[in-house]
Amino acid sequence: MMTQLNHSFPEVERRIAERYMVHFPVKVRWHEYATGERVISEGVTENVSPAGALVSLDYLPGIGSRLSVSVREATGALVEAQAEVVRLDRSLTRPGTAALYILGDSQRWQASVWEAARRETLNRPKTTDTAFNVLSRGITDKGSVGS
Repeated sequence: MMTQLNHSFPEVERRIAERYMVHFPVKVRWHEYATGERVISEGVTENVSPAGALVSLDYLPGIGSRLSVSVREATGALVEAQAEVVRLDRSLTRPGTAALYILGDSQRWQASVWEAARRETLNRPKTTDTAFNVLSRGITDKGSVGS
């Protein structure tokens, strides 16, 4: 009898810096490789890291595309950078997302966009209400389950 081995390895978190979930308006520009056509796509950041961002866009570039990225951060400042698309997530029910890696001056990106995302995240009101807490209070307010 042959024994089948099922090796399960835990996923290793490779991120070395914190990402902040913020929605800054973003515009990206690139030239389509196949046609040479200049494309502009708009959207929002989903999260921002010191070296890039995950962005939701109305039109997705290809993996490996080099982009000009413009982000309007919370203070209203417009930050421009060059980036490369390193991953795409496509969805039928929502805009697709592209993971962007900042090329060149990532320290400028970190000092402006990432810092603005950090400040905005820290300035959000703290809440202890999670869906579980609200549901739990609703159940306990009405008595025990089943009554």
